[in-house]
Amino acid sequence: MMKTADPPGDRPQEEALERARRQVQLGSALLFAGSVLLYCTALANHDNLLGAAALLLLPFAVIGLAMHAGHNAVHGAFAQGTRANDVGLYAIDWTGVNGRLWQLRHLEHHKYPNNPQFDPDLDGGGVLDLGPSRTSPLRGFAQACYCLLAYALVVFKLHVNDDLRFIVGGRVGSKDLTGRQRAGLALRSVIGKTVFVAWALVLPLALLPTGLALAAFAYNYAAMGLILSLIFQVAHCNTRVEHETPLPVRGGDFFRIQTCATANFRVKSKLVSWYLAGLNLQVEHHIHPSVPHPLLRNKREEIRQACDGKQGRYIEYASYLEAFRDHLKFLYKGAARAAR
Repeated sequence: MMKTADPPGDRPQEEALERARRQVQLGSALLFAGSVLLYCTALANHDNLLGAAALLLLPFAVIGLAMHAGHNAVHGAFAQGTRANDVGLYAIDWTGVNGRLWQLRHLEHHKYPNNPQFDPDLDGGGVLDLGPSRTSPLRGFAQACYCLLAYALVVFKLHVNDDLRFIVGGRVGSKDLTGRQRAGLALRSVIGKTVFVAWALVLPLALLPTGLALAAFAYNYAAMGLILSLIFQVAHCNTRVEHETPLPVRGGDFFRIQTCATANFRVKSKLVSWYLAGLNLQVEHHIHPSVPHPLLRNKREEIRQACDGKQGRYIEYASYLEAFRDHLKFLYKGAARAAR
Protein backbone atom coordinates (compact mmCIF):
# COMPACT_ATOMS: atom_id res chain seq x y z
CA MET A 1 0.00 0.00 0.00
CA MET A 2 1.35 3.41 -0.99
CA LYS A 3 1.95 5.66 2.03
CA THR A 4 0.17 8.97 1.56
CA ALA A 5 0.92 10.91 4.70
CA ASP A 6 4.18 12.51 5.66
CA PRO A 7 4.83 11.39 9.24
CA PRO A 8 8.34 12.00 10.54
CA GLY A 9 9.40 8.40 10.05
CA ASP A 10 8.43 8.42 6.35
CA ARG A 11 10.01 11.73 5.36
CA PRO A 12 13.41 11.97 3.68
CA GLN A 13 16.24 12.22 6.13
CA GLU A 14 16.42 15.56 7.92
CA GLU A 15 19.68 16.43 6.17
CA ALA A 16 18.04 16.11 2.76
CA LEU A 17 15.05 18.13 3.93
CA GLU A 18 17.28 20.88 5.24
CA ARG A 19 19.25 21.01 1.98
CA ALA A 20 15.99 21.26 0.04
CA ARG A 21 14.76 24.07 2.29
CA ARG A 22 18.00 25.95 1.72
CA GLN A 23 17.53 25.55 -2.02
CA VAL A 24 14.01 26.99 -1.71
CA GLN A 25 15.31 29.90 0.35
CA LEU A 26 18.17 30.56 -2.10
CA GLY A 27 15.79 30.51 -5.05
CA SER A 28 13.46 32.87 -3.20
CA ALA A 29 16.33 35.25 -2.41
CA LEU A 30 17.40 35.27 -6.07
CA LEU A 31 13.88 35.97 -7.25
CA PHE A 32 13.42 38.73 -4.66
CA ALA A 33 16.70 40.35 -5.71
CA GLY A 34 15.71 39.95 -9.34
CA SER A 35 12.32 41.56 -8.69
CA VAL A 36 13.93 44.56 -7.01
CA LEU A 37 16.54 44.90 -9.76
CA LEU A 38 13.94 44.67 -12.53
CA TYR A 39 11.67 47.15 -10.76
CA CYS A 40 14.45 49.73 -10.30
CA THR A 41 15.67 49.20 -13.86
CA ALA A 42 12.17 49.69 -15.26
CA LEU A 43 11.77 52.96 -13.34
CA ALA A 44 15.23 54.31 -14.13
CA ASN A 45 15.18 53.39 -17.84
CA HIS A 46 11.54 53.93 -18.75
CA ASP A 47 12.48 55.67 -21.99
CA ASN A 48 14.59 52.89 -23.54
CA LEU A 49 14.53 49.19 -24.42
CA LEU A 50 16.32 48.13 -21.23
CA GLY A 51 13.49 49.53 -19.14
CA ALA A 52 10.89 47.93 -21.39
CA ALA A 53 12.58 44.52 -21.08
CA ALA A 54 12.76 44.89 -17.29
CA LEU A 55 9.06 45.76 -17.15
CA LEU A 56 8.13 42.74 -19.27
CA LEU A 57 10.06 40.38 -16.96
CA LEU A 58 8.97 41.92 -13.66
CA PRO A 59 5.66 40.01 -13.16
CA PHE A 60 7.43 36.72 -13.89
CA ALA A 61 9.91 37.42 -11.10
CA VAL A 62 7.19 38.56 -8.66
CA ILE A 63 5.04 35.47 -9.29
CA GLY A 64 8.12 33.25 -9.21
CA LEU A 65 8.88 34.60 -5.74
CA ALA A 66 5.30 33.99 -4.63
CA MET A 67 5.54 30.37 -5.80
CA HIS A 68 8.98 29.69 -4.32
CA ALA A 69 8.61 31.36 -0.94
CA GLY A 70 4.84 31.74 -0.60
CA HIS A 71 3.58 28.42 -1.89
CA ASN A 72 6.21 26.40 -0.05
CA ALA A 73 5.46 28.38 3.12
CA VAL A 74 1.74 27.59 2.78
CA HIS A 75 2.64 23.93 3.32
CA GLY A 76 5.38 24.52 5.91
CA ALA A 77 8.07 23.61 3.38
CA PHE A 78 9.87 26.97 3.14
CA ALA A 79 11.68 26.62 6.45
CA GLN A 80 11.59 24.71 9.69
CA GLY A 81 9.27 26.35 12.16
CA THR A 82 5.97 28.21 11.92
CA ARG A 83 7.41 31.72 12.29
CA ALA A 84 9.93 31.26 9.50
CA ASN A 85 7.21 29.94 7.20
CA ASP A 86 5.04 32.92 8.11
CA VAL A 87 7.83 35.15 6.78
CA GLY A 88 7.84 33.23 3.49
CA LEU A 89 4.09 33.66 3.27
CA TYR A 90 4.54 37.44 2.87
CA ALA A 91 5.83 36.80 -0.65
CA ILE A 92 2.17 36.32 -1.60
CA ASP A 93 1.16 39.57 0.12
CA TRP A 94 3.74 41.32 -2.06
CA THR A 95 1.33 40.77 -4.96
CA GLY A 96 -1.52 42.36 -2.99
CA VAL A 97 -3.14 38.96 -2.37
CA ASN A 98 -3.79 38.16 1.29
CA GLY A 99 -1.18 35.47 2.00
CA ARG A 100 -2.95 34.05 5.06
CA LEU A 101 -6.30 33.90 3.28
CA TRP A 102 -4.72 32.27 0.25
CA GLN A 103 -3.17 29.70 2.58
CA LEU A 104 -6.58 28.85 4.01
CA ARG A 105 -8.20 28.47 0.60
CA HIS A 106 -5.27 26.54 -0.85
CA LEU A 107 -5.28 24.03 1.99
CA GLU A 108 -9.01 23.55 1.40
CA HIS A 109 -8.21 22.88 -2.25
CA HIS A 110 -5.77 20.18 -1.16
CA LYS A 111 -8.35 18.60 1.13
CA TYR A 112 -11.10 18.63 -1.51
CA PRO A 113 -9.49 18.74 -4.98
CA ASN A 114 -12.09 19.24 -7.72
CA ASN A 115 -14.96 18.91 -5.26
CA PRO A 116 -17.46 21.58 -6.40
CA GLN A 117 -18.86 21.99 -2.89
CA PHE A 118 -15.63 22.76 -1.04
CA ASP A 119 -12.75 23.40 -3.49
CA PRO A 120 -12.42 27.23 -3.70
CA ASP A 121 -10.32 26.96 -6.87
CA LEU A 122 -13.39 25.87 -8.86
CA ASP A 123 -14.96 29.29 -8.38
CA GLY A 124 -14.83 31.05 -11.72
CA GLY A 125 -16.20 34.28 -10.28
CA GLY A 126 -19.34 33.95 -12.38
CA VAL A 127 -17.22 34.44 -15.51
CA LEU A 128 -15.93 30.91 -16.10
CA ASP A 129 -17.77 27.65 -15.55
CA LEU A 130 -15.14 25.28 -14.15
CA GLY A 131 -17.60 22.48 -13.41
CA PRO A 132 -17.30 19.09 -15.12
CA SER A 133 -19.84 19.64 -17.90
CA ARG A 134 -21.19 22.54 -19.95
CA THR A 135 -24.88 23.28 -19.71
CA SER A 136 -24.63 25.27 -22.93
CA PRO A 137 -22.31 24.49 -25.89
CA LEU A 138 -22.43 28.18 -26.80
CA ARG A 139 -21.17 29.21 -23.37
CA GLY A 140 -18.47 26.56 -23.55
CA PHE A 141 -17.26 27.89 -26.90
CA ALA A 142 -17.40 31.47 -25.64
CA GLN A 143 -15.41 30.86 -22.47
CA ALA A 144 -12.77 28.89 -24.37
CA CYS A 145 -12.37 32.04 -26.48
CA TYR A 146 -12.31 34.62 -23.69
CA CYS A 147 -10.56 32.60 -20.95
CA LEU A 148 -7.27 34.47 -21.31
CA LEU A 149 -9.08 37.77 -20.75
CA ALA A 150 -10.73 36.27 -17.66
CA TYR A 151 -7.39 35.01 -16.38
CA ALA A 152 -5.91 38.48 -16.84
CA LEU A 153 -8.47 39.66 -14.25
CA VAL A 154 -7.73 36.91 -11.72
CA VAL A 155 -5.62 39.14 -9.47
CA PHE A 156 -8.54 41.59 -9.28
CA LYS A 157 -10.78 38.66 -8.30
CA LEU A 158 -8.30 37.62 -5.60
CA HIS A 159 -7.96 41.22 -4.37
CA VAL A 160 -11.64 42.12 -4.22
CA ASN A 161 -14.10 39.30 -4.79
CA ASP A 162 -12.37 36.67 -2.68
CA ASP A 163 -11.62 39.03 0.21
CA LEU A 164 -15.26 40.06 0.40
CA ARG A 165 -16.64 36.57 -0.11
CA PHE A 166 -14.43 34.82 2.42
CA ILE A 167 -13.87 37.49 5.06
CA VAL A 168 -17.37 38.97 5.06
CA GLY A 169 -18.97 35.57 4.51
CA GLY A 170 -16.87 34.04 7.28
CA ARG A 171 -16.24 30.74 5.50
CA VAL A 172 -13.47 29.31 3.29
CA GLY A 173 -14.45 26.00 1.71
CA SER A 174 -15.48 23.80 4.63
CA LYS A 175 -13.78 26.01 7.21
CA ASP A 176 -15.71 28.54 9.30
CA LEU A 177 -13.77 31.64 10.35
CA THR A 178 -13.98 33.10 13.84
CA GLY A 179 -14.58 36.80 14.36
CA ARG A 180 -10.96 37.23 15.42
CA GLN A 181 -9.71 35.46 12.29
CA ARG A 182 -11.88 37.63 10.07
CA ALA A 183 -10.62 40.81 11.74
CA GLY A 184 -7.01 39.71 11.36
CA LEU A 185 -7.53 38.78 7.72
CA ALA A 186 -9.23 42.11 7.01
CA LEU A 187 -6.32 44.04 8.54
CA ARG A 188 -3.79 42.00 6.61
CA SER A 189 -5.70 42.60 3.37
CA VAL A 190 -5.68 46.37 3.91
CA ILE A 191 -1.97 46.49 4.71
CA GLY A 192 -0.99 44.14 1.88
CA LYS A 193 -2.98 45.98 -0.74
CA THR A 194 -1.63 49.32 0.47
CA VAL A 195 1.93 48.07 0.01
CA PHE A 196 1.08 46.60 -3.40
CA VAL A 197 -0.57 49.80 -4.68
CA ALA A 198 2.36 51.82 -3.32
CA TRP A 199 5.04 49.97 -5.30
CA ALA A 200 2.95 49.01 -8.33
CA LEU A 201 1.12 52.31 -8.91
CA VAL A 202 1.85 55.24 -6.59
CA LEU A 203 5.65 55.31 -6.95
CA PRO A 204 5.54 54.84 -10.76
CA LEU A 205 2.98 57.67 -10.97
CA ALA A 206 5.39 59.88 -9.04
CA LEU A 207 8.38 59.07 -11.25
CA LEU A 208 6.99 58.27 -14.71
CA PRO A 209 4.63 59.94 -17.17
CA THR A 210 1.06 59.22 -16.08
CA GLY A 211 0.08 57.22 -19.16
CA LEU A 212 3.17 55.04 -18.95
CA ALA A 213 2.69 54.42 -15.22
CA LEU A 214 -0.93 53.38 -15.73
CA ALA A 215 -0.01 51.15 -18.68
CA ALA A 216 2.74 49.48 -16.64
CA PHE A 217 0.33 48.88 -13.76
CA ALA A 218 -2.27 47.36 -16.10
CA TYR A 219 0.35 45.11 -17.70
CA ASN A 220 1.70 43.86 -14.36
CA TYR A 221 -1.81 43.27 -13.06
CA ALA A 222 -2.86 41.29 -16.13
CA ALA A 223 0.41 39.38 -16.49
CA MET A 224 0.39 38.20 -12.87
CA GLY A 225 -3.15 36.90 -13.27
CA LEU A 226 -2.32 35.12 -16.52
CA ILE A 227 0.81 33.47 -15.10
CA LEU A 228 -0.98 32.24 -11.98
CA SER A 229 -4.00 30.93 -13.88
CA LEU A 230 -2.09 29.24 -16.66
CA ILE A 231 -0.02 27.35 -14.10
CA PHE A 232 -2.77 26.18 -11.76
CA GLN A 233 -5.72 25.64 -14.11
CA VAL A 234 -4.13 23.14 -16.50
CA ALA A 235 -3.35 20.76 -13.63
CA HIS A 236 -6.94 20.42 -12.43
CA CYS A 237 -9.30 21.71 -15.11
CA ASN A 238 -8.73 19.29 -17.97
CA THR A 239 -10.52 16.33 -19.53
CA ARG A 240 -8.37 13.60 -17.99
CA VAL A 241 -8.85 14.23 -14.28
CA GLU A 242 -11.92 13.31 -12.28
CA HIS A 243 -14.41 15.96 -11.21
CA GLU A 244 -17.04 15.98 -8.51
CA THR A 245 -14.66 13.94 -6.36
CA PRO A 246 -16.03 12.52 -3.09
CA LEU A 247 -15.05 13.89 0.29
CA PRO A 248 -11.64 12.36 1.07
CA VAL A 249 -10.65 10.35 4.09
CA ARG A 250 -6.99 10.58 5.00
CA GLY A 251 -5.92 7.00 4.42
CA GLY A 252 -7.64 4.60 2.05
CA ASP A 253 -9.20 7.04 -0.42
CA PHE A 254 -6.71 9.87 -0.07
CA PHE A 255 -4.18 8.61 -2.63
CA ARG A 256 -6.79 7.75 -5.25
CA ILE A 257 -8.62 11.06 -4.93
CA GLN A 258 -5.46 13.17 -5.09
CA THR A 259 -4.00 11.38 -8.12
CA CYS A 260 -7.30 11.17 -10.03
CA ALA A 261 -7.96 14.90 -9.58
CA THR A 262 -4.47 16.14 -10.52
CA ALA A 263 -2.20 16.17 -13.58
CA ASN A 264 1.48 16.87 -14.21
CA PHE A 265 2.90 18.75 -17.17
CA ARG A 266 6.34 19.37 -18.71
CA VAL A 267 8.09 17.39 -15.96
CA LYS A 268 11.28 16.67 -17.92
CA SER A 269 12.46 20.28 -17.80
CA LYS A 270 14.33 21.01 -14.59
CA LEU A 271 14.36 24.71 -15.44
CA VAL A 272 10.57 24.77 -15.67
CA SER A 273 10.34 22.83 -12.42
CA TRP A 274 12.66 25.31 -10.74
CA TYR A 275 10.73 28.39 -11.88
CA LEU A 276 7.35 26.86 -11.05
CA ALA A 277 8.63 25.66 -7.67
CA GLY A 278 7.56 22.13 -8.55
CA LEU A 279 4.01 23.06 -9.53
CA ASN A 280 4.39 21.12 -12.78
CA LEU A 281 4.78 18.06 -10.50
CA GLN A 282 1.28 18.48 -9.15
CA VAL A 283 0.64 14.79 -8.52
CA GLU A 284 3.71 14.46 -6.32
CA HIS A 285 2.92 17.72 -4.60
CA HIS A 286 -0.64 16.68 -3.76
CA ILE A 287 0.56 13.39 -2.28
CA HIS A 288 3.46 14.96 -0.36
CA PRO A 289 2.45 18.62 0.15
CA SER A 290 4.86 19.27 3.03
CA VAL A 291 7.92 18.14 1.04
CA PRO A 292 9.99 21.07 -0.36
CA HIS A 293 9.70 21.18 -4.13
CA PRO A 294 13.35 20.22 -4.91
CA LEU A 295 12.58 16.73 -3.52
CA LEU A 296 9.32 16.13 -5.41
CA ARG A 297 11.05 14.66 -8.46
CA ASN A 298 12.42 11.88 -6.21
CA LYS A 299 8.83 10.82 -5.46
CA ARG A 300 7.79 10.20 -9.06
CA GLU A 301 8.70 6.54 -9.44
CA GLU A 302 7.23 5.64 -6.07
CA ILE A 303 3.89 7.22 -7.00
CA ARG A 304 3.86 5.86 -10.55
CA GLN A 305 4.33 2.33 -9.26
CA ALA A 306 1.49 2.78 -6.78
CA CYS A 307 -0.76 4.06 -9.58
CA ASP A 308 0.22 1.05 -11.73
CA GLY A 309 -0.94 -1.07 -8.81
CA LYS A 310 -4.43 0.37 -9.38
CA GLN A 311 -4.39 2.60 -6.30
CA GLY A 312 -4.91 5.65 -8.48
CA ARG A 313 -4.17 7.22 -11.88
CA TYR A 314 -0.94 8.90 -12.91
CA ILE A 315 -1.92 11.68 -15.31
CA GLU A 316 0.81 13.55 -17.14
CA TYR A 317 1.11 15.83 -20.17
CA ALA A 318 4.39 15.69 -22.06
CA SER A 319 4.35 19.43 -22.82
CA TYR A 320 2.67 22.52 -21.52
CA LEU A 321 1.08 23.15 -24.91
CA GLU A 322 -0.59 19.71 -24.77
CA ALA A 323 -1.91 20.50 -21.28
CA PHE A 324 -3.20 23.92 -22.33
CA ARG A 325 -4.97 22.54 -25.42
CA ASP A 326 -6.73 20.01 -23.21
CA HIS A 327 -7.66 22.80 -20.78
CA LEU A 328 -9.33 24.68 -23.66
CA LYS A 329 -11.12 21.48 -24.60
CA PHE A 330 -12.34 21.20 -21.02
CA LEU A 331 -13.59 24.79 -21.02
CA TYR A 332 -15.42 24.17 -24.28
CA LYS A 333 -16.95 20.74 -23.73
CA GLY A 334 -16.49 19.94 -20.04
CA ALA A 335 -14.95 16.79 -18.66
CA ALA A 336 -17.93 14.50 -19.09
CA ARG A 337 -18.36 14.88 -22.85
CA ALA A 338 -14.77 15.71 -23.76
CA ALA A 339 -13.52 12.50 -22.20
CA ARG A 340 -15.73 10.37 -24.47
